[in-house]
Amino acid sequence: MSEDDGRWRSATGRQLAQAVFSRLAADQDLSDLGLPRLGERIDLRGLVVPDSPSTKLTGVPVRNLDLSGCRLPYLRLIDCDVENCRFDDGDLDDLRVWNTRISACDFSGANLGGLTFGGTEVASERTLVRSVDFRRAGLAGASFNDVDLARVDFSGADLAAASFVRCGIDDVKFAGLMHEVVFDSRPLDGREVIPFTRMDLSSADLDLCEFFSCEFVDPSFPSASEVLVVPRFGEVAPAVLERLEDDESDAADDLRDIIEQAITPSGVSRDSTWLISWRDLSDWPSGDELAVRARELFGEFERSP
Repeated sequence: MSEDDGRWRSATGRQLAQAVFSRLAADQDLSDLGLPRLGERIDLRGLVVPDSPSTKLTGVPVRNLDLSGCRLPYLRLIDCDVENCRFDDGDLDDLRVWNTRISACDFSGANLGGLTFGGTEVASERTLVRSVDFRRAGLAGASFNDVDLARVDFSGADLAAASFVRCGIDDVKFAGLMHEVVFDSRPLDGREVIPFTRMDLSSADLDLCEFFSCEFVDPSFPSASEVLVVPRFGEVAPAVLERLEDDESDAADDLRDIIEQAITPSGVSRDSTWLISWRDLSDWPSGDELAVRARELFGEFERSP
């Protein structure tokens, strides 16, 4: 237990923690609670809110707080404005966020397992996440639904089985192992695909990742020796499938399965770009033969006008 944890665990500390959270929930000033400051932020390091299976903040600003090392599992943020706060190395397990703006915040090294943006419990609009540090954060199983991400760093984060659905991405960096991460840009109700702008995957290790109808503007991809990149996938995929119609080889069967999984059930946009690691291809039954066939066919269409 850290020294910061300790100040909240005495009887007096628990009362103070409850007072802090009650005031935050009511959008009331914290200045008369005798809390120290760290620069421009109020020092709430290690904050623990006792005896609460879930803690909810609705329609309030959360600004200029240092919550490093906090213990706030099951926190709910609804219609909030979270700005210039530190949550680094905190426990925010199962954090749920709806219709909330998060800007200039540090979540580096935090436990954010099960983080969910949006969901059926609350009527949800798009959420804005801007200038946020998620480096080394635990984000396994996180769900980013209808989130606009700008100037965000996920370097070294555990994103295993995380999903980014209908997200906007502008100047966002991913680095390190990315296992079974899904980027799904297929829009609802015939709307336009939101493109990913300046998405940096150059240092990412893509392992069983999936890209559905993703359109990129000025991206940085891993090297061609690591990843197969197919522009205009919505146009190229049907053409490759047509070329494979009379091919009964194991490699053709595997490649058909891979392409059909990428374009079903609702298809992909014509201008989408598809990515798959060569390592993923080599793990299919036809292995090296599949990689050679994919390189030949997709390379042929990449060279065509």
